[in-house]
Amino acid sequence: MSAHSILYRRIFSNVSFLTIGRVANAICSFAYISLAIRALGLRDFGILILIHSLATTASTITRLQSWQTMIHFGDAPFKTGDEGLLKQIIGFCVRLDLLSALAAIIFGLISVIFYSFTSGWSSQERLLAFAYLIVCPFKYTGWAQGVLRLTGRFALVPVTDSATALFRTFGAAIGFFAHMTLQFFVAVWGGTVLLDYALFIFFAIRTLRKDAHIRLDWQSTLLNWKWRLEGMWAFTRSTSLNQTLSLVAGNVSTLIVGNLLGPAEAAIFRICRQIADGIVTPAQLLSPVLYPELTRLRAERNWKGLARVTWKIFAILCAVSVALLIVSALAGGRYLL
Repeated sequence: MSAHSILYRRIFSNVSFLTIGRVANAICSFAYISLAIRALGLRDFGILILIHSLATTASTITRLQSWQTMIHFGDAPFKTGDEGLLKQIIGFCVRLDLLSALAAIIFGLISVIFYSFTSGWSSQERLLAFAYLIVCPFKYTGWAQGVLRLTGRFALVPVTDSATALFRTFGAAIGFFAHMTLQFFVAVWGGTVLLDYALFIFFAIRTLRKDAHIRLDWQSTLLNWKWRLEGMWAFTRSTSLNQTLSLVAGNVSTLIVGNLLGPAEAAIFRICRQIADGIVTPAQLLSPVLYPELTRLRAERNWKGLARVTWKIFAILCAVSVALLIVSALAGGRYLL
């Protein structure tokens, strides 16, 4: 079997693992959105989405892409078994997430104050938005995801995706049948973030101990702020800026619609956007899988293989996206509202 065949098999094997979680998440998302709308009504569901979008926007804008830094600088020491250097790189990525979390809380507080007043929210809705900011620091699992991607443990990602999707669906079902209010649904959405964080951290620490035989010294990891390799900050800044610009648009557009037109319209906009996001899911699945492989090809200076993989993946993505577009046009959002 050729090297390229092995590479394609590894890529699509990893994608298949991720697809399981995304499919479960997609099915559950239609269920919990439908349940939440029927329990709360469009306006209160819109408030829930806006509260979540404010926290997500704060965490996205301030996010340093530590998982890319982990893969870029950690691939070589992981292959060579340089545990000392790998520990230092992991510590650097953990500290990147801590910096992001602190910045997210500050940015989130300012955002909620400004947005809630300009949108005319009640004091209760404003209080819920402030309370939801508690989960902002737990949206940063970059170093943990970097560890799982670096070690090839993609099978653990769908476990996390499926668990969080089921948790939110189960919570929405309780809220629907028990006639719960907005406060309950905000707690469910926040609890999902906490569960996601706990699972990623648990899997990352377990993977480090089993696959890399590394036990982190948390005192050194959290306090050694001066350590860095040459080029680490420059690489992190450039990748973080590119990712932020591409990821923040969705939540900001939802917030703008909610501010100008109202929560109900924001809810409808969010549902339509979710259908559109489903069309680009294949590309989102391939991105974290391709990155480590392309990094290895670049390190080997295999430019021909790099171009061949890129064009073949691009052709497959185009075919799948066209098929999903046709399905979306035929089915639409009839099952959501």
